[in-house]
Amino acid sequence: MTNIFLVFLLASRISLAADYCLSVRGNGELISSHWGAMASVVEKLGLPKAQAGGSSASISIFLLDSIAASDLVKQQPESAVLMIKSLEGITYWIRNQEEWQDFAALASEAQGFAAKDWAKDLNSLFSQIDETQMSSALQVFYDNLGRIERSLETGRKLNLVNMDSFARLSQAVSTVQKAQNLNTVQVALKSAKFYAGELYKTYEVFGKFNAESDNNLFFRAGIVNFDGLAQQAGRIGAFYASASSQNKNWNELNELCSSPLKNITWAELVKNQPRCQNLLETTIDKFMRSSREDFSQQEIGQAIVSFPITSVLVDSAYEDATLAMSNYHKNLDPEFGKTFALSNYEDVRFGYWGPRAALKNIDRNLDFRDAKSSRFLALNEASWYEALRLSPAEPGLSAFRSFSSGGSEYLSAGGWPDLTPTLLLKAHGCKNIVHITRRGGESLFAQGVAKRLLNLDRDWSLLRTTPEAYQENWVLNNLGDPSDRSSNWSELYNLANDDSSIQKSLRAADAILCTDWNQFAITNGPSAMIEHAYQSPFYVNKEGGLSSEASILQPQLDPSEMNPAGYPEHVGCQP
Repeated sequence: MTNIFLVFLLASRISLAADYCLSVRGNGELISSHWGAMASVVEKLGLPKAQAGGSSASISIFLLDSIAASDLVKQQPESAVLMIKSLEGITYWIRNQEEWQDFAALASEAQGFAAKDWAKDLNSLFSQIDETQMSSALQVFYDNLGRIERSLETGRKLNLVNMDSFARLSQAVSTVQKAQNLNTVQVALKSAKFYAGELYKTYEVFGKFNAESDNNLFFRAGIVNFDGLAQQAGRIGAFYASASSQNKNWNELNELCSSPLKNITWAELVKNQPRCQNLLETTIDKFMRSSREDFSQQEIGQAIVSFPITSVLVDSAYEDATLAMSNYHKNLDPEFGKTFALSNYEDVRFGYWGPRAALKNIDRNLDFRDAKSSRFLALNEASWYEALRLSPAEPGLSAFRSFSSGGSEYLSAGGWPDLTPTLLLKAHGCKNIVHITRRGGESLFAQGVAKRLLNLDRDWSLLRTTPEAYQENWVLNNLGDPSDRSSNWSELYNLANDDSSIQKSLRAADAILCTDWNQFAITNGPSAMIEHAYQSPFYVNKEGGLSSEASILQPQLDPSEMNPAGYPEHVGCQP
């Protein structure tokens, strides 16, 4: 009788725990931190009923939807944890692919060359006006430029590198070489100088974006081919969605590795069970050879109701930006974007894809007195491919990107607008919400982008991310400004304003997994950040729907802990 009672209690707890929705904060190249955090949440609570996220989080919720769509997970829900954790193993497999090793080596060589010599040499070259000298110097430069071309070409074959700026530069230099008169040389040189500078800027700002000083932030092509990235993610998603207990490799992987994986990460498992990594690589190798499936072509939310996010320029903002994009290529001016401004900042909206009926319900339930919610735009149904090629394409990585929805033409500026999409999930009807995030207030770079696109009344001196200003601004950002309760910046991002969108969003979460992922660098690999996120503490709202699960959501952070700089240690993870 006792055993039956315990089984009943356990079954009841699992049923209750699984009744939650997942909110994921985007984090750029640190995306693998998501997987450690998601593994921790799913291991404790099961798969969510709905999820939302923008920027890199759109990729992570896509992968979770792919995993949940597999027959193996439908039959054995606990196998989802194995799959989430094995994403780390997929990064090991990718690193060992021959084409990736070639690309990494060439990219390193090209970046070093670019950072030191080639832009300076080209600018020096442009000062020459003697056609004979110029022809000779151009040939030397063009030969050297081959290093970068080989690197980018390898990346193009992987379908991950945007060749736009290089192609324009290469065409201009080629025109100079073949020119028959000085006038043609001068016109082509202007184009070559501009695109050389833009390509150099692409390398220079990668990973250290600055919304204030990067004039052409919204117009420069960027280094990443997001269409290709969506397809590559789609192939990985298809691999997981194909998992079945009828597949010998998947079945063996699940039986051998699931149990030893409990309470540890994939890296820890592989130390003791290297066969698990071998099996994973054998399984994905076989899939990639035998199938061309791409799960990104599936409609968003195959197994989990999902709401990926992007910023959307509509009406006058769309027209202003479209014209500016054209003039950027006509004017060939490195300072062009410095004066770019929208005529109506209200025409920048925060867009969400998802089921039409769900978005209509959200539209009815959102409180439009909230600054973030007031910009809500339903983008309706779409393929995962559409979301993955747009949401991660943030300013600095990509120019504005065009797309259509519901018969309207729009531009996307990436998924920075709603990094805590708990209010959306609450309006969807979620009773219990878990939010995955990191310590600290809203990203200063995201606020800088918002200043330019939403005309935030916040001085640049308080948003700068330069090394000399960042630390002071980070502290100010984490403390908030108690004297400002009415500016449009305060309504969105002020942690000292209880009525700000960021505070309302934090209060809407029933539990928050609080990482410190900003301490990591992707150049050191994913394992340390995954382990950190997996072990990170939770904030549990005592009045929330998951308070009864506090014994499961461990460890828990101490809300009273203070940082030596004078702000709460876990600010951004607690209201």
